[in-house]
Amino acid sequence: MSTRSYLYVTALATLLAATPELRAQVQSKLAPGASPTPSAKPNYKNIAGSVDHPTVLNVTPTPTATPAFRYRLLTLSADRKPGNAAPVYLRVFWSDKAAEVNAAINKAFDELSAPAAQFPIDDARKLINEMRFKLEQLKFGSERERCDWGYTLREQAEDSIAIMLPDAQQARVMLRLLSIKAHVAVIDHKYDDALASIRVGFDFSRHVGSGPFLINGLVGISCIFVMTTQALEPLIAAPNAPNLYWALTALPRPLIPFRDQTELERRLPERMFPELVAAAQPHTDAEWTSLLERLHNRMTRVAATYETEVAIPPLDRFNAALLPAARQFALRSHLTPMSDAHLLMLYIADHVATTWDELLKATYLPMDQWGDLPKSLEQRAATLKQGPLQLFETISAATFNANRAVLRAHRKIAALRVVEALRAHAAATGKLPATLGEVKVVPLPDDPATAKPFVYKLENGAATLLSPSFHDGDPGLGYIVTLRPL
Repeated sequence: MSTRSYLYVTALATLLAATPELRAQVQSKLAPGASPTPSAKPNYKNIAGSVDHPTVLNVTPTPTATPAFRYRLLTLSADRKPGNAAPVYLRVFWSDKAAEVNAAINKAFDELSAPAAQFPIDDARKLINEMRFKLEQLKFGSERERCDWGYTLREQAEDSIAIMLPDAQQARVMLRLLSIKAHVAVIDHKYDDALASIRVGFDFSRHVGSGPFLINGLVGISCIFVMTTQALEPLIAAPNAPNLYWALTALPRPLIPFRDQTELERRLPERMFPELVAAAQPHTDAEWTSLLERLHNRMTRVAATYETEVAIPPLDRFNAALLPAARQFALRSHLTPMSDAHLLMLYIADHVATTWDELLKATYLPMDQWGDLPKSLEQRAATLKQGPLQLFETISAATFNANRAVLRAHRKIAALRVVEALRAHAAATGKLPATLGEVKVVPLPDDPATAKPFVYKLENGAATLLSPSFHDGDPGLGYIVTLRPL
């Protein structure tokens, strides 16, 4: 996979995690059995900033499940079967008619955006029947205790970004198939079947997200968003649906841990450019000159081979462009006089390490402590783009996007826990609460994006639950909850 393809897939997964595609397709659609949007819709923009397209959920008042964990959204560790899920999934992904299969699944998935009365459910049922063996194998794989994709990381240390990742893309298609099956089960009021498919989807998403690269985690998060939006939300809004408060509460946090993946990608520059590691060792002037030439040659090869659209200048121009900044670096670092090649190697190694360590800070800090970190990284990236080291910016990890994607997933799950708490409160009192403080039947989670309670307002019989945008490009999250008459 070329750097261009790698970045494209990363961006695609990140966009899916932000759910613009899903918002465009789904959030204007009412779940099966839902009533129309209340005529006197609350002015949610006046409540808390701007939230795009809040999702309307017309729900049935329902107490929490008894026993509490009657329903599960993930297979328990104690119930998992020995073995590696990856070979099972890879057999599902393979098909001698892959293009035809993918087209059929994607067409049915796109049709989920149709209103319930116009959804071609017979076509969807036919597709599910045709894909029943794939669906069965996905279930078998989802129950395995581990998932090792077997990427050739050690063998391709210097060509890490060339490792092929077609499985990450095909996983999205198979998750769409699972979401179609769950969605149809909701329409048919077969809620246990819907929950079983959602559970397979969540297990599968976590397996997909367990791969070693950041892209694996991003695709896994995007899969969770798809399953949540296309199946879990419609189930919660379905008539007499079970209350999933405790099932949602039992989900792990983080849903997909990115720490190992970001730490692996922190080593990507050193893996691809071993000269950066060699810069920490003593060398003669001739050796420093040779080391700089090898680094320049490798950068030129990588830029050309992986279609980065980055032009590495000839060595003399490369050196001349970097020397002013390198000399400033020498003054700041109180370095003793040395050859230009020696200084340039130290400067480049330090600059790359500093940039990537700044990216890694986002993994170790909670978002409410990021402060100006994203802005400073954007400024550093802009500086890199303008100089001969822009190749390192091109292959840098999308750490902030990854951590934001995880936070959006946690926010969505937390908001749905509040929705289920509202259903339980309404079952006990016959009405929606005037404030979240009135809800006593179960604990309410805070909004993970703000570490404060979700914004809430009851108006004209509709409860508006909001989480305002927490960064540029985030659409915010909103639900309008109304009660279905018993």
